[in-house]
Amino acid sequence: MDIAAGTSVSQLMRHPHLPMELIPVLMVNDLYITPSDHERTLSAPGDELAVFPPVSGG
Repeated sequence: MDIAAGTSVSQLMRHPHLPMELIPVLMVNDLYITPSDHERTLSAPGDELAVFPPVSGG
């Protein structure tokens, strides 16, 4: 997916309409992004975003 440089992680997650409260872990370029940093973390060309959904089981 092509994303404009400077797009925040929060803006990226709103694109596919993913509710942020259901996504426990976000990483950009293998670095964990805390929920308080979702708005401040901006994309750059070549960045890789990883979204980890909730996991349950036993």
